[in-house]
Amino acid sequence: MMSEVKKSHIDGKDGSPMLSGISCFTHVFLTFIYLILIASFGRFSFLPLLVLASFPLFYVIAYDVDYAPIAGRILLISPFVVFLGLWNIFYDEGSVLFINLWVPLWILSFLTLVLKLFLSVSAVLILIATVGFTEISKVLAALGVPDAVVTQTVLLNRYIYLISEEIRNVMRARYLRGGRTDMASAGSICGAMLLRSISRAGRVSMALACRCYGGRLYGNSAIIKLSYSDKLFIVCWGIFFAVIRFGKFF
Repeated sequence: MMSEVKKSHIDGKDGSPMLSGISCFTHVFLTFIYLILIASFGRFSFLPLLVLASFPLFYVIAYDVDYAPIAGRILLISPFVVFLGLWNIFYDEGSVLFINLWVPLWILSFLTLVLKLFLSVSAVLILIATVGFTEISKVLAALGVPDAVVTQTVLLNRYIYLISEEIRNVMRARYLRGGRTDMASAGSICGAMLLRSISRAGRVSMALACRCYGGRLYGNSAIIKLSYSDKLFIVCWGIFFAVIRFGKFF
């Protein structure tokens, strides 16, 4: 994901992604608060959520992020949310005055659900694209997240592409040998994938042991240090979030 960002715009003095001296912890913390804020709104809070779109938009502009790959990933999961939102027609009856128009409640709740998906997934993917998965993992370790969770997350992110490659190899080998790839053969395919995954995991474990891996990826090096710019950045966005959440403008 870091290839989707122009690094010349984000590299700090120590090589870590920054925006005018803003630390990675600040970006992770604000994104976490942003996700909680989105989840706190009700089913018909379309307008305040629309205003909150300024947060990911700010990061797209500030970091010059290519949003096309992010939009493609959102489209992959959007059918599930659309299918779920369509059931609102059976639960939300009646109409409401929305921008001088009478709109059915189920349409408003459906649009709110889709917007929540769009904003939350966009915020997470933009955070990964700008800060980087390694820096996010360091912040999680500094916040006291169990080492097992951090390690599993890092290894999953690092080797998910190898798993995809293994799946393609198994499917290609089965196809070249004349085997079927339908639901009836799904059990044998998954079994082969499980065995190959266990073998790969064993080799990764031996490689980590040979490099004196002691169960912690980052040790005590992940220390949270907030500068004046970090505090000002958090306060400004915090005030904006509070105004949108508790203000009576909508």
